[in-house]
Amino acid sequence: MAAATLDYHQKKVIFYNINGFWNGILDFLNGLEEKRFAHHPLNSYFAVANNLRELIELLK
Repeated sequence: MAAATLDYHQKKVIFYNINGFWNGILDFLNGLEEKRFAHHPLNSYFAVANNLRELIELLK
Protein backbone atom coordinates (compact mmCIF):
# COMPACT_ATOMS: atom_id res chain seq x y z
CA MET A 1 0.00 0.00 0.00
CA ALA A 2 2.88 2.36 0.74
CA ALA A 3 4.29 1.90 -2.77
CA ALA A 4 0.87 2.66 -4.27
CA THR A 5 0.63 5.90 -2.27
CA LEU A 6 3.98 6.92 -3.77
CA ASP A 7 2.71 6.10 -7.30
CA TYR A 8 5.18 3.26 -7.85
CA HIS A 9 2.25 1.12 -9.00
CA GLN A 10 -1.54 1.09 -9.15
CA LYS A 11 -2.10 -2.34 -7.58
CA LYS A 12 -4.38 -2.90 -4.61
CA VAL A 13 -3.72 -5.10 -1.62
CA ILE A 14 -6.43 -7.75 -1.28
CA PHE A 15 -7.39 -8.83 2.21
CA TYR A 16 -8.87 -12.33 2.04
CA ASN A 17 -11.03 -11.88 5.12
CA ILE A 18 -12.21 -15.41 5.86
CA ASN A 19 -14.10 -15.57 9.16
CA GLY A 20 -13.19 -11.93 9.82
CA PHE A 21 -9.47 -12.71 10.15
CA TRP A 22 -8.42 -9.21 8.98
CA ASN A 23 -11.16 -7.25 10.80
CA GLY A 24 -8.69 -5.80 13.31
CA ILE A 25 -6.44 -4.42 10.57
CA LEU A 26 -9.41 -3.12 8.60
CA ASP A 27 -10.78 -1.38 11.71
CA PHE A 28 -7.34 0.14 12.33
CA LEU A 29 -7.14 1.48 8.77
CA ASN A 30 -10.63 2.95 9.05
CA GLY A 31 -9.65 4.53 12.37
CA LEU A 32 -6.65 6.20 10.72
CA GLU A 33 -9.01 7.91 8.30
CA GLU A 34 -11.51 8.87 10.99
CA LYS A 35 -8.74 10.47 13.06
CA ARG A 36 -7.33 12.17 9.95
CA PHE A 37 -3.96 10.44 10.08
CA ALA A 38 -4.35 9.39 6.44
CA HIS A 39 -4.11 11.98 3.68
CA HIS A 40 -5.91 9.89 1.07
CA PRO A 41 -8.84 7.51 1.38
CA LEU A 42 -7.02 4.32 2.32
CA ASN A 43 -9.72 2.09 0.89
CA SER A 44 -8.59 3.17 -2.57
CA TYR A 45 -5.42 1.13 -1.92
CA PHE A 46 -7.03 -2.11 -0.83
CA ALA A 47 -9.98 -4.39 -1.44
CA VAL A 48 -11.64 -6.97 0.81
CA ALA A 49 -12.81 -10.42 -0.24
CA ASN A 50 -14.96 -12.22 2.34
CA ASN A 51 -15.29 -15.45 0.38
CA LEU A 52 -13.71 -17.31 -2.51
CA ARG A 53 -16.16 -15.96 -5.09
CA GLU A 54 -15.33 -12.36 -4.13
CA LEU A 55 -11.61 -13.15 -4.24
CA ILE A 56 -11.87 -14.62 -7.74
CA GLU A 57 -13.77 -11.53 -8.93
CA LEU A 58 -11.12 -9.20 -7.51
CA LEU A 59 -8.33 -11.16 -9.18
CA LYS A 60 -9.88 -10.91 -12.66
